[in-house]
Amino acid sequence: MRMPKGLEHSQDGTHYTRNPSFACFHGNGMIGFIGTEGQRYSYSGPEAAVAEGIWKAASEPVPVAAWADLLERCETGPDAAVGIFEAFLERGLLLKVQTANLNEALGVAGGNTPGPRLRLLVCVTGAVAAVCIAEYLRELWSQLSAQIRVVLTRAATEMVNPAGLSYLLKAPCHVDMFEATGCDGRPPHIYLAEWASCVLVVPATANSIVRIASGTFNDLVSLTVGATPAQTPVIIAPSMNWRMFQSEVLQKSLQVCRENGYWIIEAGYGCEIGAQNAAEGFSVGALGCRHNVLPQLVKQILQWHRGGRARRAVPSIDGGSSVGG
Repeated sequence: MRMPKGLEHSQDGTHYTRNPSFACFHGNGMIGFIGTEGQRYSYSGPEAAVAEGIWKAASEPVPVAAWADLLERCETGPDAAVGIFEAFLERGLLLKVQTANLNEALGVAGGNTPGPRLRLLVCVTGAVAAVCIAEYLRELWSQLSAQIRVVLTRAATEMVNPAGLSYLLKAPCHVDMFEATGCDGRPPHIYLAEWASCVLVVPATANSIVRIASGTFNDLVSLTVGATPAQTPVIIAPSMNWRMFQSEVLQKSLQVCRENGYWIIEAGYGCEIGAQNAAEGFSVGALGCRHNVLPQLVKQILQWHRGGRARRAVPSIDGGSSVGG
């Protein structure tokens, strides 16, 4: 088998991995890729299986020697596989990185977990904004190239289907405090807290914030946040009715969270769902960033955290979305 162009003279330590600027989709026997700058590429027939195999393999940085072995063992033949791999390189679907600079190349900071990819644990609570969580997860995966696992409160399952999220993520979603599926038989809150290199509570209801601040760990989300190691950043994005947001209890709880080292994305402005008119419902309390902005906030917070910057409130970027109850 001939070596793909670009790999013949690669230095030791060179790896190739997915470009997080591309999202992948499947349908009708084909696989396609869409870039953040509007690029569109697709493969069908036998090529679709090869392209999917390359994309799956590139979920982690793969060294040159391992790529050569994978392409040689391709069922459609090594020559066809090499051609598609070269197209991936030419189109920018794969990134070339060195082992010494994997974190910087991927734009993420490792927390307490070794490895180049961000391990993002998303904790979803029962705010109305939870109905949009799939859009947030898609942007987090696409922009950060993160490994994502999801924890939901029981109230959140009234807003979003855990089975649907599991299908989207190709990973289990966790709800039950005593269900250890996918957790190596360990208590899920301990396993997930140690697995994560960043914990993101989005959207966070008043109830969940007060529980976290007071140490009332009586659901899987609050248990997991409570078990998270001190060196792992925890980011909380409140979303609730404006009266709840302005309540003294909630504001004191947010201050406790800040003092405990948690990052807070300040609530934005939005229209109360069910308000008779926009003027009546327009108020503070909305989730403080839209789905396409959240990954950039997370990336900035990780850079601050890695640099030892003091924890602080993070202002909302774009006014937020609708206010949840």
